[in-house]
Amino acid sequence: MQDPQNELLLGAGTMWELSIKSGLKKLQLSLPLRRWIEKAIADLGLIVLPITLDHVERQARHVVQPA
Repeated sequence: MQDPQNELLLGAGTMWELSIKSGLKKLQLSLPLRRWIEKAIADLGLIVLPITLDHVERQARHVVQPA
């Protein structure tokens, strides 16, 4: 994160998890969730990575079925 040559990425799944933890009151944020995430993205220069249908399909193919 300290090397300015590196891109800083934030996955959509991470934002989803933050919303779950915040909603369950297991994560206290200094601002409302949306504003907190928007500020983090702006302050850190994060690039948001979406979850696309292609990602979902690839993940579904790699799920290990229980024996």
